[in-house]
Amino acid sequence: MTCVYGWSNNSFDSLIKLLVEALPEGNVLPNPMYEIHKTIRDLGLDYVKIDACVNDCILFRGEEYENLDKCPKCGESRWQEKKKKNVVPNKVVRYFLIKPRLQRLFMSKQIADDMKWHKNKRVDDGVMRHPADSLAWKRFDDNHELFASDPRNVRLGLASDGFNSFGIMSTNYSVWPVVLIPYNLPPWLCMKQPNFILTLLIPGPKGLGIDIDVYLQPLIDDLKDLWDEGIETYDASSRQNFQLHAALLWTINDFPAYAISGWSTKGKLACPCCHSETSSCRLKYGHKQCYMGHRRFLPTQHPWRMKKSPFDNTRELRIALEPVTGDQVIAQLESLELLPFGKATRKRKRIANVNHNWKKKSIFFELPYWRTNLLRHNIDMMHVEKNICESVIGTLLDLEGKTKDTIKSRLDLQRMGLKKQLHPIKDVRFPDAYASNIGRCVNINELKIPGLKSHDYHVILERLLPLAIRGLLPKDACDPLIELSLFFGDLCSKELELNELDPLHNQIVVTLCKLERIFPPSFFNVMVHLSIHLANEAKTGGPVQYRWMYPIEREHMAKIKNESHRNIEKRHKEQFPKWFENEVLRLQQLGDERISKQLEILSKGPDFRVFNHKGYILNGFKFRTKDAEKHLKTQNSGVIVKGDELTGHVDFYGVVRKITEIRYLNSNFAILFECDWFEAPSEGRNQGMGYRRDEYGFISIEMTKLYYKSDPYILASQAGLVYYVKYNDKENWYTVVKVKPRHVFNLPNVEVDDDLEAYQLNELGDTHGQLKTPLVNQDEVVLNEDDDAPLVNQDDEVLNRHDVAGLCLDESIIDKEEEQKELDDASDSDSEEEESHASEYDLSEKEDSDTE
Repeated sequence: MTCVYGWSNNSFDSLIKLLVEALPEGNVLPNPMYEIHKTIRDLGLDYVKIDACVNDCILFRGEEYENLDKCPKCGESRWQEKKKKNVVPNKVVRYFLIKPRLQRLFMSKQIADDMKWHKNKRVDDGVMRHPADSLAWKRFDDNHELFASDPRNVRLGLASDGFNSFGIMSTNYSVWPVVLIPYNLPPWLCMKQPNFILTLLIPGPKGLGIDIDVYLQPLIDDLKDLWDEGIETYDASSRQNFQLHAALLWTINDFPAYAISGWSTKGKLACPCCHSETSSCRLKYGHKQCYMGHRRFLPTQHPWRMKKSPFDNTRELRIALEPVTGDQVIAQLESLELLPFGKATRKRKRIANVNHNWKKKSIFFELPYWRTNLLRHNIDMMHVEKNICESVIGTLLDLEGKTKDTIKSRLDLQRMGLKKQLHPIKDVRFPDAYASNIGRCVNINELKIPGLKSHDYHVILERLLPLAIRGLLPKDACDPLIELSLFFGDLCSKELELNELDPLHNQIVVTLCKLERIFPPSFFNVMVHLSIHLANEAKTGGPVQYRWMYPIEREHMAKIKNESHRNIEKRHKEQFPKWFENEVLRLQQLGDERISKQLEILSKGPDFRVFNHKGYILNGFKFRTKDAEKHLKTQNSGVIVKGDELTGHVDFYGVVRKITEIRYLNSNFAILFECDWFEAPSEGRNQGMGYRRDEYGFISIEMTKLYYKSDPYILASQAGLVYYVKYNDKENWYTVVKVKPRHVFNLPNVEVDDDLEAYQLNELGDTHGQLKTPLVNQDEVVLNEDDDAPLVNQDDEVLNRHDVAGLCLDESIIDKEEEQKELDDASDSDSEEEESHASEYDLSEKEDSDTE
């Protein structure tokens, strides 16, 4: 409470004293704040303060440094110079002991049982739903059979990320929390923030870089002890003591913080997977490194390997790379001159003739098992998605500062001798070569492009981009972008089949090669290149939901949220009728004129009236009627009813016209949706008068033609949520986008009641599994002269955009639309004032109820 609401200790003490006096004798509330802290310490939730050098050279701990007043490396004082008697250290790191926290996991019978889920209840059917299904987990068990013999031994992931603790963007102060994630728990609990274990809180103000190893020392010491000796722990589920051991599987960081591994993520060898074989080129005019050469990952006989002019004017004869093993890393580090820790003692110097990017030997190699781990450090897909989508959107819309197609890019093309038709001509300003120049015609502030979050880019790249570019871009440019979108969508699925990941890897290789043909070299920064390693990393480490930064950043930046809509609705159903009855009675006794006869009757409880609602939350979705969202910018009226054996497994799509609540005695009720339904094809058909399914697997509906008019009703429990996106070149045609409920896990014979975060949604439900191979099969490319031939047909093909002019928004039209909207809103408000007092009956989770 004191942290969340900013209370001082004195004000909190006063509240506790007041509660102690108000409550009857025998209450167990502690009195002063000191006793609360003492209780927390007794529960094993305390932390240890460790003084640190202000320059990050050492921690003042252990026999060597504990009693020193100055740093032996840089000479800086340990203490602040103040006149007060109390001596204050310059820098303090807080270490939260992990041993008692791991022990507490087994003090609850339910959690102790869940900690063995990966062994006792996990279904091993070839589908990866959990890190326990991954190759890294299984290889670890094979290498360490004694550790794997007891399923209670804890597998951990380590995540760290710097953030501004005060939320003030004008300050550059950065705090670094280090969090452990116990992977023994089942999927619906594993990545929940209450189960995260905060271990270190490292103060700023500056980023740590390679000096983070200094602060990880107490954590690594405990991890080594937990591996070698373990700690005696009581298991509440079996009511026995056992020796608990723990092991670290991998780390999770954004790409700049990948330097925790010791590998620098800058320069010509930035890729930690390609290592010394990273293909890069310095752009003279762009002043950046570009990372291309993705053809080396194609099969050795692929025809694109011999093509020169569509790519970089060279033939590709190199073979694909193999992952670097821990033993190979140790061998490379043996000749490395170790840099001292500390910003004041470390001098930057260039080392000639070095074919690696190692800056240090990571402290994690002190763990006895670390070198045998298949996946030691994860590439964070959240930031890869964000950076790729930002580059794509910036280039397509020609956004200033974001586009990769600039005059400098054209000069680099000229210098490299690539795509001669795109070379700059003096005194002539070229239009964007890859998309219509609409960026200058759109009010960027209104579209809020600069303020997009990582999850916004996640949604745009995987959900909206393929819907937006169909019909606007030429097929040769559209195909690789849609393939890129579907690649990330498939990789973000909550379940991954092992035999599907190799086709995914093959797909992204061909996709990147296609992108090399249509985007300038400046587009291919290291984040774009890293996408080629994501499928293999998922094959090793399992689903990305357990290895990306979304939940970590959520924990750091988000405050405690309100109760879920479901809990609010449940509480409202239980408490509102009685409160409403008592409140009406009280106000009536006071002579309040607002209490009408209708309100008095309504307060007596349920009756046989039927209620209609404009909105309703059900099945984890929020539904609205079509009329209720006329002037809204959101869409919640689309519904889907999944087909079954009786319907030939054909899905039915529609929009909600009316939401009816039928109430019964004892607060029982049923919700009916009255819908307008669109055409659904018969089993096995992809086409119909009002239904189409295209080559990418997207379903489009003609919304002007209605079917099944004699059967408009469904139970609300049958409804799922979809939304409709306008098809670019088809009037009255809209593309269907499915939304998965957040609490669904595809686990055989397991019921889960849980809410996922928004970034864990996989909305395009039907795309998973549709495009597992590229649109042009990499092993069966046919060279011909047809108009619809694959992208590899002509070496001198120029992929310029000439078919669509720029799109401008007429401000006068927009102003007229806004004026009309204001008039409509005013008219609606006038009509609402004339309605009966029944409109005051407003449920917190139902929008604008009215009665029939």
